[in-house]
Amino acid sequence: MAVVSTKLPLGKSSAVCAAGGERPEGTDTTTSDTSLNFEMELDNGYTLNATIGRGRYSYQDGLDADWLPLRFIGQSTFGEYDHTSQEFRIASPTDGKFSWVGGVYLSKQVQDQWTLTVNRWNLRAACMQTHRWWQSCLGAAYISCLFTCSGSWS
Repeated sequence: MAVVSTKLPLGKSSAVCAAGGERPEGTDTTTSDTSLNFEMELDNGYTLNATIGRGRYSYQDGLDADWLPLRFIGQSTFGEYDHTSQEFRIASPTDGKFSWVGGVYLSKQVQDQWTLTVNRWNLRAACMQTHRWWQSCLGAAYISCLFTCSGSWS
């Protein structure tokens, strides 16, 4: 979904556009990733496992969009991304002929992106701002079974 917006993130506004204040060329990125894994073996041989993760990044990017020796068209992009996931599993003992693992997995991703394009053709600065937003959610349940056969097949 693309939406024309009158505001830019991180303190940017239409005043930035009016002043021709686009970002210089180059990219600034900040990232963080975290995960936590918990595993517990029960007295009856079953194993419980929980994993939680989160990843985030934000960036600001400046681009000479016309690739000419003089900068007539410049583009600045600002973005943020956030991903969170959780998984819960239970596993049966593996010392018998039949074993299994079952669980659920949940995931959510959100991304915001704002773009500012400045056009300086005819010595006038024209400014266009766009905003794009994406979100996806996923959930799954699963089970896996293993049956072990031993002996001869005669």
